Amino acid sequence: MAHADETERHDRLTAAGVDALRDSGSLALRTPVEHGGTWSDAPTVARRLTELGRACPSAGWIAGTCATSKTMTALSHSAPAVKSSSPTRTRWSAAPDSPRPKVCGRRTAFA
Repeated sequence: MAHADETERHDRLTAAGVDALRDSGSLALRTPVEHGGTWSDAPTVARRLTELGRACPSAGWIAGTCATSKTMTALSHSAPAVKSSSPTRTRWSAAPDSPRPKVCGRRTAFA
C-alpha cells in the first residue's frame, strides 16, 4: 500500500489510505453483491487481509474489522439467511444516495 509510510508517520490511516482501501474493493469484501460488494469467501478474505497487513498493518486491521463487522451483521440480523446458508439474502439498509455502503467497527460507518 503506497500510503503505509504516511500512515506510520501519523499513527493513523490517512484519508488517502481509506480511499485506496475503498477503491481497491478491500472494504467491500464482505458486502453483499447486490450492494456493490463481492461477498468473498473466507480464503479470499484471508489472502487479501494478509496482503494488506504485510503492506500496511493499519490498513489490514481496518479492512479486517470492516469484513468482520459485516459478517457479524449479516449473520446476527438475519435468521432466515443463516438457516438458508445464504448470507447474500441478508437485508442491508443504507442511505438511498449511497451506492457503496460501508460498515466498520462498533456502530460506526466508515465513509
